[in-house]
Amino acid sequence: MITLALDAALWTSSVTLIEDGVESLHRESAQGSAGEALAELIADVLAEAGIAPASLGLIAVTIGPGSYTGVRGALAVARGLGLASGCPVIGVTVGEAMGDAVAAESLGRPLWTFSGAKRGALLTMEAGETVRMVEPGDIPRPPFPVAVAGDAAIAAMGVMAARGDDVLLTSARQPSGFSIARIAERRLRGEIPPRDLAPLYIDAYV
Repeated sequence: MITLALDAALWTSSVTLIEDGVESLHRESAQGSAGEALAELIADVLAEAGIAPASLGLIAVTIGPGSYTGVRGALAVARGLGLASGCPVIGVTVGEAMGDAVAAESLGRPLWTFSGAKRGALLTMEAGETVRMVEPGDIPRPPFPVAVAGDAAIAAMGVMAARGDDVLLTSARQPSGFSIARIAERRLRGEIPPRDLAPLYIDAYV
């Protein structure tokens, strides 16, 4: 199966092509206008791979939390491409993609994902589901050892480690296209619960 993974939830737009479980192409750019950036990246990736939209078997897209315009733009492009190609479109959260990417290195710890936002706040995704916006000094204290990921994970770890939290820094900073595709494929096969293809927003000004 050929899966196209789209992401514009954080600070870049990316398109990844996965063929039968193997990543074959990945392209990314500064986000700018997420819809336009993704459309251009999709066209470039499909042209380079010599693949027509009708050959796609699945479109995977991050639904947030993250940038309001990025999430909305990516979903619009994914839905449009799904209609044009006739293949299913499945949403994946940023937390799900990060968790898949660092499953081996997180040592079984719950994953907290931190992403930078405007006004100096952080998006906190505990266990990939609970979402809140906090100032760096107000990160909640975990009652158990945790692993952290995301583009603001280093800053968050500094705060947490300084107060004595048991925290492990993982290597994931952005959602991996390969992991986005893998979660979506599992969802398509019914191995994990379905999810509405709807934005998971945190703040309209992110």
